[in-house]
Amino acid sequence: MRYSTTRIFFLIVAILIVIAGLGLGYALYAPPISEVRVISVAHEHAQPLSDNATDYDTAPTGDTPHHSLNTPVQPVTLAFVGDLNLDRYIRTVAEKRGYAFLLGDDVRALFAQQSCVIGNLEGPITTHASVSQGSVIGSANNYRFTFDPTVTTFLTDAHFCAVNIGNNHIDNFGREGIATTRAYLAEGGILAFGDTGDDTPRFVVNVFDGIRVAFVNDNAFVTGGHAHALDDIRTVRAHADIVIVYTHWGAEYITTANTIQRQQARELIDAGADVVIGSHPHVVQDREDYNGKRIYYSLGNFIFDQYFQPETQRGLVVSVTIDPQFATLTFHETAVTLRPTGQTVLAHP
Repeated sequence: MRYSTTRIFFLIVAILIVIAGLGLGYALYAPPISEVRVISVAHEHAQPLSDNATDYDTAPTGDTPHHSLNTPVQPVTLAFVGDLNLDRYIRTVAEKRGYAFLLGDDVRALFAQQSCVIGNLEGPITTHASVSQGSVIGSANNYRFTFDPTVTTFLTDAHFCAVNIGNNHIDNFGREGIATTRAYLAEGGILAFGDTGDDTPRFVVNVFDGIRVAFVNDNAFVTGGHAHALDDIRTVRAHADIVIVYTHWGAEYITTANTIQRQQARELIDAGADVVIGSHPHVVQDREDYNGKRIYYSLGNFIFDQYFQPETQRGLVVSVTIDPQFATLTFHETAVTLRPTGQTVLAHP
């Protein structure tokens, strides 16, 4: 009788262990509640967004759900561009022909299809007179930028709703220049985000048709910029459906990302970023997918007076469509050409 009781006891324990193991296994391997997949639509040359698009899945975003794309029903498309310098020769062109001339009609038509356009504003907005116009190439003043306050109207008309100001030229006119930049952008209804090396807020979260999108900056030109970006991603992750990091990094005029860029981009993704967009090299660099997330190391120039080599006269517009119904990010790439006239147009074969 004692033997039978012992056997029954151990049999019951074994059954309980099996049941617990099954429960634990389900907890570990249960599918994520919400998952964002990356779908890429890549074009080397400009085409309408609906023409001959080829979609392919890269990978799921992983097993850790942190997206809540279940309320909105309409897709949102955000267009990202590279560096904008509205001083020096570009400013001279704008003063003669108007700021509207800087964008071709085909670029404006593309931007009209977007929910918002975002780029890197490569300098402050102030009332100071330009010191770079007519300056000697290579001189200190040739690299010291300031943009006229009327550029906010130009940006708004071009469908910009946010700009990154975390770069190596934003402080060309000191802290005062950074403050006036934020003020003029706010007055024009344009969001400013970026690490400017002070105590001002570095990131913003904006709601597009119910989708919460966070814009974070990683600025290699301020002390602790990368660490700040990682902290900001972790802080904002719980308050955003999508986190996009706009970086300012890398070596100028080099078309391949370096080891530091690659390592830091992956750290940004591991911290919770969904997309990484790069600027500063003034040329288009390579892209890659890491853990199912997209990294563009540099979009090159968008409006800039660097006409000394073909690579600096090319840029990339990346349109990111967020589809809340299917929890996907779709990427469409459109090439642009920067003409020596100062105008940016869509590139054609």
